[in-house]
Amino acid sequence: MRALTFQRVAERSSVSRATMYRRWESPAHLAVDVIRDRAATEITLRDTGSLTGDLRHVLRQIASFVASPIGRAAISASLEIGQSGGSSTADAGWPDRWTAIRPIFERAHARGEIGDLDGEAWFAAIAGALYFRLAVIGVAPDDTWIERILEAFRPS
Repeated sequence: MRALTFQRVAERSSVSRATMYRRWESPAHLAVDVIRDRAATEITLRDTGSLTGDLRHVLRQIASFVASPIGRAAISASLEIGQSGGSSTADAGWPDRWTAIRPIFERAHARGEIGDLDGEAWFAAIAGALYFRLAVIGVAPDDTWIERILEAFRPS
């Protein structure tokens, strides 16, 4: 993230630094905006007819995205935003991702697959496991690992 500066972006995009300073609090905020737009196009939802199928589909996309250079940059930028006093990871747009994921659980509830399951907490555990695998263990989640997680977190 240190290589990303408003000066470099201004030079490459023919936009004044003053314009960028008015729009973004920091280069990390600029990066997160760009990355969030990219994630929204690369991580799509599909109604597969089951909670497990929907989660399998979205987790594969998330795993692929976060294992990519731009995905790792997204994690780095959001952590930087969270560590800069006054800003929070909410500024990085992560609550918007939950809003996008929520329909998976609403459909599963409507189909009778789950009761009053706390979808946000449940998805946080699943997605958190994915990030843990990548960031802490240092191994990209693959299809076999995603199946293990889906089995471990199968609602009862």
